[in-house]
Amino acid sequence: MNRARKWMLPAFGSGFADAARLVTSDVVAPGPQQLLVRNRFLGVNGLFDHGICRNEVPYRTLVPPLDLGVEAVGEVVARGSEVRDFEVGQAVVTAQLGGGYREMLTIDASEAIALPSLDPTYVALVPSAVSALLAVERVAEPRQGELAVVAAAAGGLGQFVVQFLRHAGCRVIGLVGGEAKAEFARELGCEAVIDRSSDSLPDALARLAPDGVNIAFDTVGGAVFDAFVDALAPQGRVVVSGFAADMHKAPELVTQSRIYHRLYWKAASVRAFQNALFRDFAPAARERIFALHREANLTVRLDDAIFVGIESVPAAVERLRSGQSIGKVWVRI
Repeated sequence: MNRARKWMLPAFGSGFADAARLVTSDVVAPGPQQLLVRNRFLGVNGLFDHGICRNEVPYRTLVPPLDLGVEAVGEVVARGSEVRDFEVGQAVVTAQLGGGYREMLTIDASEAIALPSLDPTYVALVPSAVSALLAVERVAEPRQGELAVVAAAAGGLGQFVVQFLRHAGCRVIGLVGGEAKAEFARELGCEAVIDRSSDSLPDALARLAPDGVNIAFDTVGGAVFDAFVDALAPQGRVVVSGFAADMHKAPELVTQSRIYHRLYWKAASVRAFQNALFRDFAPAARERIFALHREANLTVRLDDAIFVGIESVPAAVERLRSGQSIGKVWVRI
């Protein structure tokens, strides 16, 4: 294959659907220390993709044209003359900006991770499960017996946050939208579930956690963040790992007391997890996660929606942004 298709961003726009373009380009032969990989399964990060296309990812300097997508599972089809750790036909997972939404990828061998089989599960494990483990252990700092509440508990990230909190000995309340997601959250080990489509979040937290929550893991923001802060127990922690409710909007003007008035008297805190700033810890976390997966000690849910072909990436992005997905949204190519 001398030419292959990929999704790229020629210029910033209003979002992925508006700005991204499917193009055909030459396949780059691998250099001495590189691999040429044929991608088979792609992981979808709809909010991140949308932000990239709007130039709203502050920790990255983005200059179009640039390639899109992050995680992918594929197989090595060629290797450079100095590569010894990979064979042609080896299954690998990669996770680098611009390496996801494409049919063929040329990458440094040091950036590829060998896999036991060509399995789409790994687009959920890398990087979502890695991010979840780092956020739980290094930011949330759970303690045995604590009570936690997790937003988007049935999502691609949330499914792992719930499990790692449970592994740490926490009791977990899952926040979801809809009965199908509620059922999955219970399967993950949530002792209680709050369905945002039918429950008042502040009322439900008051009922389920009358003494407050020790950990509140938020990826939604807005009213969810406010409710989580108000529900904290003494020395409780809100972990912010995204704010989907207003990530791509102008900052909301909120008229209320400054947040320290709500934190100080409880000795509570708000902490943030930003994946890129914890990358030094990722390799060790990944090895632990792969071991858990091999030992069948980690549940991995891929969304039931089936997207086939590189041309289906925009529909998969919209699937994730719609809030209807359960588990990791992915594409087979």
